[in-house]
Amino acid sequence: MRCESKIYANGVCPVLQKLHQSYFNFRCPFDPDAPSIWGPGDLNRMFERITQDEYYQQYTPKILSQPGVGIGNYKRDGPWVITLDNVISEEECVKLIDLGGVKGYEQSYDVGKKKYDGTYDKHLNKERTSTNAWCTEECYDDNVTQKVLQRLENITGIPDTNSEYLQLLRVRTILKHVMDVVSLLPSLFSHVASFLDLFKNSMKSVKSTVNIMITSNT
Repeated sequence: MRCESKIYANGVCPVLQKLHQSYFNFRCPFDPDAPSIWGPGDLNRMFERITQDEYYQQYTPKILSQPGVGIGNYKRDGPWVITLDNVISEEECVKLIDLGGVKGYEQSYDVGKKKYDGTYDKHLNKERTSTNAWCTEECYDDNVTQKVLQRLENITGIPDTNSEYLQLLRVRTILKHVMDVVSLLPSLFSHVASFLDLFKNSMKSVKSTVNIMITSNT
């Protein structure tokens, strides 16, 4: 398609501007000169710091899986999996759950096929019973959210600007509400090593992300 010979914003005619905006790498360009948050070995050093430094004992770190070490029934080593307690207070949990309600919890989907514009289709997985809301706009700007994000930044050493928004995940059984979970799914970093997920009785590394899950005990 040919543009008219006149000057437009950015020197591109409206039709091509619209096409250009649909290109993912244009909307969200990767800056090759941006400094890396982590270098080689930093992922391992982060977990060692969290599990060994006295400051982080306030979160009662528990190691479920660790490279080079067999734990419990798992005789072979695996990727880092740890849990931290009391990262957020009960009041903060309630506030985040309420903020998710304001945003609106929607059916959780798996990632589908990649579309022409760089985004992905939604794929409905009938085994997923959760609903979720992304903590953006008013939710993100809330004072409680900002305090939680600062705490997570302090624990991980990763700036909030290198993270995705909090994903507020609500998990229910057929008969009753099991728990409200606040899950930070950072596909977050440009340069991140492999992390993991636990599946029933086997342990598999499934993502090139760091997953931080915060659960309410109520």
